[in-house]
Amino acid sequence: MASILIIDDEPVVRDVATRILSRAGHNAVTAGSLAEGMKVVNATPIEVMLLDIYLPDGRGDELIPDFLRRDPQMKIIVISGDVTATTAVAALKRGAFDYVTKPFTPETLLHVVAQGCDARRLAIQQLTSERDPMRPLHQGRRLPGTSPEAAAVNLQVDAAAAVDSAVLICGESGTGKELVARLIHDKSSRATGPFVVINCAAVPRLLMATELFGSEPGSRSETPEPRKGLLELADGGTVYLDELTDVELPVQRQLLAVLRDKMITRAGGDVPRSVDVRIVAATSQDLQSPEFGSVADGKLVAALSAMTIKIPPLRERPQDIETLAFAFLREKSLELGRRANGFSEDVLRFLRRYSWPGNARELRNMVERLLILSDNAMIQVDEETLRRYCFQNFAELRIQSDETDPIESSASETKGMTVVPTLAESEREYLMSALRRSAFDTARAAAASGIPEAEFAEKIATHGLQDWIDGQQTRGTDSPIA
Repeated sequence: MASILIIDDEPVVRDVATRILSRAGHNAVTAGSLAEGMKVVNATPIEVMLLDIYLPDGRGDELIPDFLRRDPQMKIIVISGDVTATTAVAALKRGAFDYVTKPFTPETLLHVVAQGCDARRLAIQQLTSERDPMRPLHQGRRLPGTSPEAAAVNLQVDAAAAVDSAVLICGESGTGKELVARLIHDKSSRATGPFVVINCAAVPRLLMATELFGSEPGSRSETPEPRKGLLELADGGTVYLDELTDVELPVQRQLLAVLRDKMITRAGGDVPRSVDVRIVAATSQDLQSPEFGSVADGKLVAALSAMTIKIPPLRERPQDIETLAFAFLREKSLELGRRANGFSEDVLRFLRRYSWPGNARELRNMVERLLILSDNAMIQVDEETLRRYCFQNFAELRIQSDETDPIESSASETKGMTVVPTLAESEREYLMSALRRSAFDTARAAAASGIPEAEFAEKIATHGLQDWIDGQQTRGTDSPIA
């Protein structure tokens, strides 16, 4: 059974919990303070922790992140005689698995401990399978990651899916807002209905109302025939509005009416039409910033904010970097038709310590570049390749300095002045690498790259590589290009 640590300053609580757990076959260890509990965690593998909030040397819930740093898969169950909704939510956000109110019954305690043991076992299985590059891409409907932050977002997704209200998703660009919206839809009662994505930044502002609400032929519309808008097309399903603030304020007010009345009126028409649609909106702006307030309708934001999901940037959940990297490696391996078994430890260490200003999207792009540039099944590229070709925002490269690293040392020596290659330069380097691996046989290089031979030849001409290829074939060597 499980090894369980009970941290509580009341001897009677420790004794009762120990008896209950021991009779069920668990190995229970006790501590009367946070300091004692930390010593146990540092010395003994603990699977589940029962943690009191109010202890002689501090608040237990405030130390949850520190405990989880020792073992991210440990499940912490908060126990207290004063668990309010506020303290419970705060504990869950810090990484707690669940909470129990004292006094508790044996049945309640054993049930929540069993759930914690099951969750830990599944988390470990997931972590193991994440390292398998041939694991299926889709495994469970969740935001990928093992961090407390990812777990908190998944809890919010489940809560949002259980109701049918509007949702506002906040997060920096590249954090996965559309994925969260899709998860909400897929887990909701609307899962069999359409999921319509509207990139508000890509729709001309003058056309947004027509795109959303449709149009009728008439004096106020140039449409020759009736046309359904995206809200009507999404009837019975979900509409995802990406970057809500790119929608003009008058149209935002019309959306508020849709939320309130479930009715739309097409442009050029005067007949209200019923729509059964759920609206999930997203923004990369700070909700508290003056800029957001100037481009967002306050009443619409209030209606959407009844349920708000904030996705933390990747730099705030470094525990998820490796999980995401392996997931993207599987995805890109299938897309590019190249098998990869994983990353070298040097590459993984570098990925963990980069600040990821572009978040998960930048990580996906980097993994694709690594896969293209690496010649081995194990992704292992040299330092110069990492620096020159694997960052979309090299000017924002910020390596954490908590440990010595050869790449970091090189960064300090060059003071971050290395120039990022353009996309054309990266493509040119990729073509040259493919040709070297194919002994400068363009047909073999095109086939190995998965690029049609005619397109590959066109790219060679675009980059002026034919003379270089001819020279290499003549000399049989690979001289550098000036």
